[in-house]
Amino acid sequence: YRVRRCEGGWTVLIDVPPYLASDDLVVHLLREAHLAVHPGWFYDLPSDGALALSLLPETDRFAEGLRRLRAAVDALAR
Repeated sequence: YRVRRCEGGWTVLIDVPPYLASDDLVVHLLREAHLAVHPGWFYDLPSDGALALSLLPETDRFAEGLRRLRAAVDALAR
C-alpha cells in the first residue's frame, strides 16, 4: 500500500496490490466492503492497483473505510 504524492485537492491516490483489474476491484470493494472508490484510470493512471479515495469524510469514517479497504484487498490474496 502506498499513498501517491498529491498537490492538493479533495482526493488521494493510493496503490494497492493489483490482485484484480481496476474495474473488478472497484466492484469487489463496493459489494464486499461497501466502499465507493474510483479506479485509477478515472484519473489517467495507466496501471491496475491504483484507487482514488475522497478526503471529504470525517476522520473517523475515513479511518474505518481504510481499515475495510485493506481487509477487503488483503482477503483477495488468500
